[in-house]
Amino acid sequence: MSKIIYRWFKVDLVVAEDATKRLYKGSRSSYLSGIVLAILFASSILITSTPEKSVYIWLALIISTYILRYVISIYYKDKHQEFSSSFWLKKYRIGVAITGVMWASSMFILFQPEDQLSQSIILFTLAGICAAAALSYAIDYVVLSGFVLPITLAILFRLAFEGSHYSIIISCMVILFIIFFLITARKTNQAYVKSLMLANTAILGEERERAYSNIMEMIANNTSQNIVLETFYLTLKSNSLRC
Repeated sequence: MSKIIYRWFKVDLVVAEDATKRLYKGSRSSYLSGIVLAILFASSILITSTPEKSVYIWLALIISTYILRYVISIYYKDKHQEFSSSFWLKKYRIGVAITGVMWASSMFILFQPEDQLSQSIILFTLAGICAAAALSYAIDYVVLSGFVLPITLAILFRLAFEGSHYSIIISCMVILFIIFFLITARKTNQAYVKSLMLANTAILGEERERAYSNIMEMIANNTSQNIVLETFYLTLKSNSLRC
């Protein structure tokens, strides 16, 4: 039982380490895209009945969030070896969760009752970024949940107070759209973990072959028996820890 638990832990560790590298590597362009989308989103909201002050406050908050995450990504690039992968992954998860909360806040700061235009712009923008998140963050469920969950809850909570026929239909459409992409994200995550573990197994196999070839070469060269036995023991110990 303890061996099975250890293997699960090793799988999670390998996945977390690789996911951290991938998330940070592909994040810089997403920050710029997020800022541009936020500006376009705010610009489209300005043509509705939403007060300009509310729009600018929200825009300042969301842009500040993306800038902060960009600073952290630069720090990761320079200092990533000084801390563990779990440390950096935790920071990334927190940053994404804050971003999700900022987008979700548009349902309360910008959403205007009786203004179907502003409601439609906000709802379909949020649905679109959730769909993009399902593709971008599929390699880590915690990151994906931290982004999508606040937005989904905000949609359900805000529209629950509307009570209109229009709001109920639109909210159902948005939620179904988000669920569809979450299912797609699950399949993507499973394929990612499977391919990663296969690649990791192949690398370990190559390392074993090199280690055993080295031992056979030592035997062929009449290397001291103590050295051969010590090398063999260290090889077995290393393989048992990494299995």
